[in-house]
Amino acid sequence: MSGSIPRTTHRLVARIKDGDASAFDPLFDRFYPRLRLTLRSRMSSRLREHADPDDVIQDIYMEVFRNFHKFELRDPESFWKWLLTVARWKVRDLGKHHFHTEKRADASARSLDAPVDRDATSEAALASTVAGDGTSPYESVERRERVEALERAMAQLPAHYAEVIRLRHFEQLSAKDVGDSMGLSSNAVNVLFHRAQKKLAEILAGIEGGAAS
Repeated sequence: MSGSIPRTTHRLVARIKDGDASAFDPLFDRFYPRLRLTLRSRMSSRLREHADPDDVIQDIYMEVFRNFHKFELRDPESFWKWLLTVARWKVRDLGKHHFHTEKRADASARSLDAPVDRDATSEAALASTVAGDGTSPYESVERRERVEALERAMAQLPAHYAEVIRLRHFEQLSAKDVGDSMGLSSNAVNVLFHRAQKKLAEILAGIEGGAAS
């Protein structure tokens, strides 16, 4: 996300800094869908046999809450970058604990703190699914329902479609970095990402249509 800091985020951070701890939940909830999808995509299936992503999110929640006094809102991505940093170390520690090798832990956590380098089109098709400015309980539940639908849709995508969406959108890698990972040119990545988003939208429409009937 580029540009000015969203007013809701700015307001919630200010409330927390002023001592209103109740503002932390709605702030964290704004990033919950994005964090949950990123964790589920980056934790290996073997690691997920030992640790539930939602339990990891709870640990991240507590860590960030305890240390919020250290946080500075410098740009629209500041809080998200902090969540990713904490997530990377949590996943790494889990890997070391369960597999006793730092190498495997690092493999499970790679790219969680990748630098942001993306254009506006890289997030357009998914932003409405995982984002939102609402902070009411109803809106929180609604966003969680959307992210669950998105998880089901991602599972139905061909592997290369799911991979390009994961890398380009959720991990926020540039087209060049995704191309290096997938053995494609930047132009090929952009074409693949466009097709993957279109296919994902079709699957989501089917899921949402089935839920409504």
